[in-house]
Amino acid sequence: MEDEAVLPPQGTESQAEAPAAATGDSEAGNKQHPSEAQDGRRKPGPTPTGRVKKKAAVWADEEVIDRIRGAWFHTPTTSGERELSFSDFLLQAALARALEREQTYNRGKQFPPSPAGSIGVGRKG
Repeated sequence: MEDEAVLPPQGTESQAEAPAAATGDSEAGNKQHPSEAQDGRRKPGPTPTGRVKKKAAVWADEEVIDRIRGAWFHTPTTSGERELSFSDFLLQAALARALEREQTYNRGKQFPPSPAGSIGVGRKG
């Protein structure tokens, strides 16, 4: 999904509680496609380089998300500026900010990764 980066998680049912059609487990023996999440949405497949992808969620006011989506969506595909996906748009914007911070606060070097769970959830204030 192109805009998964900004959508809240959907569905709270466990696989055991999910209907057979959603999990791919039917009496006919159909199995869930390996690139399909338990809720039926597609997960990103392997990258050409074999790198593992992680999902990062962003929570913001509806108006802010609408503005960001609109900026990507309404950029003409013929402009040469529109990214192939909304995820690419978000990643390029975030990476530009990361590069600025590395330049300013770490002599242009990449910061080490932050340990899982070390970043607080939600807005402060």
